[in-house]
Amino acid sequence: MLLRQLLVGSVVMLLAVGVHASDGSEDDGDHDEEGVSFILGLGASNETSIYEDADDGLEVLPFFGIEWGRYFLLGPRMGAYLYGDEQWSFALSIGLDEAGDLDRGDGSELDDMEDLDNVISGQIEAGYEAEWGEIELTLASDISGKHDGYRVGLAYAYTFNLGRWMIQPAIELEWHSEEVNQYFYGVSKVDARAGRAVYKPAAGVNYGVAIEANYPLNQNHMIQLSAGYTQFSSEVEDSPIVDRDSTTEIGVGYIYRF
Repeated sequence: MLLRQLLVGSVVMLLAVGVHASDGSEDDGDHDEEGVSFILGLGASNETSIYEDADDGLEVLPFFGIEWGRYFLLGPRMGAYLYGDEQWSFALSIGLDEAGDLDRGDGSELDDMEDLDNVISGQIEAGYEAEWGEIELTLASDISGKHDGYRVGLAYAYTFNLGRWMIQPAIELEWHSEEVNQYFYGVSKVDARAGRAVYKPAAGVNYGVAIEANYPLNQNHMIQLSAGYTQFSSEVEDSPIVDRDSTTEIGVGYIYRF
């Protein structure tokens, strides 16, 4: 999940400042009220799943972004910047929530369980950027009534250049309410079977680390490499439909800005 957030973060960055291939120019971080920017891209990733009998297959995902003035559309999320300067940023958004895997790993052992529906969440994001890195706080709540849960995320990232490569390692912790954990990792009475007892997890904290490397080919084209690791809470690990406590993900992407 952290890897996907980094992919989206790169789209946000490119929409705001563009791809600086070699001229060394910088942006002051303000959002142009009149300007419009577009991003198109294609990414491929392979992520291990924590679910029992999961299918760890290659996933190919298109992604896109549009920013006009203070408004943005980033894949399945849209919103607006309430405030932004060289250090601080605040935004509100609404869209699909990727707090968990709706397919439960797409394995045959769990295909008799009730299907999970897409969750729509409202989200508040606050960010602070300085020479020592960037901190982002995220508050998200289900507004679709699928699980009525919420989550709180805190992430730190530091960006540096290595030749023409732009490298960004990041760490994150994310607290999920018991409703979120129940929706994705709980077992109801309806879904209980022999060897699959009823399970109601409490709230818990997941931890993640990731690294991203971006290489601008020119002003409009960029290649992206990513890798991430997520350690899940004991509440998730103890679920009878889960057989591991962590996931890893690697990915590659291409981004075009126009």
